[in-house]
Amino acid sequence: MEQADYIVEMNNIYKSFNGVQALKNVSINLKKNEVVGIVGHNGAR
Repeated sequence: MEQADYIVEMNNIYKSFNGVQALKNVSINLKKNEVVGIVGHNGAR
């Protein structure tokens, strides 16, 4: 796989609140002109 030119690169994201683990080891990479939406109870915060 070719290495892309990412404008945003986030790796190994963890998120928890009040003892609830919402995200565990999540990664996301965004390229120029790419549109991404995160929805849902956790994405809305």
